[in-house]
Amino acid sequence: MRMEGYLPMLKNSQSPILSSSPPYEIRPLIEAIRFESIIEDWFAHKSSFINATLEGYINGNRVNILPEEILHTEKLNKSFRLTNVQLYSPQVKKYCDTILAQEGLVLTANMYFTPHQDAQCFTWHSDSQFSQTYQIEGEKKWSFLNDKEGFVREKFEQEKILRKFKEHKLEATEIEFTLSKGSWLEFPYCLLHKAQNLGKTPSIHITFAYNMATLGDFGKFAFEKIMGKPLRDNYMDKISIEELKSALKNFNGDSTEFLKEFKEHVEIIENIKRTQGRPYGYEL
Repeated sequence: MRMEGYLPMLKNSQSPILSSSPPYEIRPLIEAIRFESIIEDWFAHKSSFINATLEGYINGNRVNILPEEILHTEKLNKSFRLTNVQLYSPQVKKYCDTILAQEGLVLTANMYFTPHQDAQCFTWHSDSQFSQTYQIEGEKKWSFLNDKEGFVREKFEQEKILRKFKEHKLEATEIEFTLSKGSWLEFPYCLLHKAQNLGKTPSIHITFAYNMATLGDFGKFAFEKIMGKPLRDNYMDKISIEELKSALKNFNGDSTEFLKEFKEHVEIIENIKRTQGRPYGYEL
């Protein structure tokens, strides 16, 4: 099965794209994915992968969750996320491996279970990767923030923008998409969004993501390379302008060699994601 040119099209999109089903080229691979199988595979292989984690959430807040709880989802009153599903689920791995072989892109996958409308997983946030979402069961409403400049994409501005929106000081609208069982949603990186269960029955979806090296990633790499010390944390949007200016003043190296080193750095991270899963808390 050849899917040449499918995924790179998403990189040129500036807004979310909703379809009633996955694209024809990838539909058989996606529709083979089953919630119950992923749960079974996680229990069978979770000890083999440090980045294959189980996380509990209630309305954006992290909560404790025991492995045995996800065996009885009918009793759950909290959401959960299984990360790096591509490491241990044969169906998910098959799709990710196909995209890697044909497009050279490393996909990671997370599965989300939300029991009902009173125990949502995440509130407003943005991601640093391009995303594809498949609704396995139930329904989920996705909302994206859209202001006069279009869909918000600048990560370093988003905390301020979201605060203004919540305080009714920003002219912006919520663009909504409702996913039912079998629906497919794609959206580019750095869009402020939230996903909510619509009712009293469980909603289950899986998200595939691939990260592109951004200016933020390059800025982090440049700062640490030039200054010889790590940033305060892993996120470029936390670095101050003064720190970056100070770092650039100290740079006397060869820019060509510098870019080569950054490319090698990206390749190392891509290989880590491919073999060990995406290490959460790291932008790239």
